[in-house]
Amino acid sequence: IPGLRSQLTDIMDAGHFDALLFPTMSCPATVIHGKQDPSYVCHSSDEYAASYIASSTGFPEITVNAGRATGNVPVGISFLGRANDDAKLLSLAYSFEASK
Repeated sequence: IPGLRSQLTDIMDAGHFDALLFPTMSCPATVIHGKQDPSYVCHSSDEYAASYIASSTGFPEITVNAGRATGNVPVGISFLGRANDDAKLLSLAYSFEASK
């Protein structure tokens, strides 16, 4: 989608950002996979919505572990970079993981 590519590039240019960061999933995983958990609440209409940005634009994206949520389930953070900035994006993700 050329319009989205342009908008994201403009946002990164205006803010002098090397990447945009966002939660990989809109909601964490359930504590017990495959079973109903009445205490689990997710208000997102699409848990995977954030992942569509990279596939729609062709921009590079990488997901790394960002820690744990309630119930000790892992959560990820995604780094979305500019077109052809794969090496820089890998470096940012590596630095994030190394700092934990």
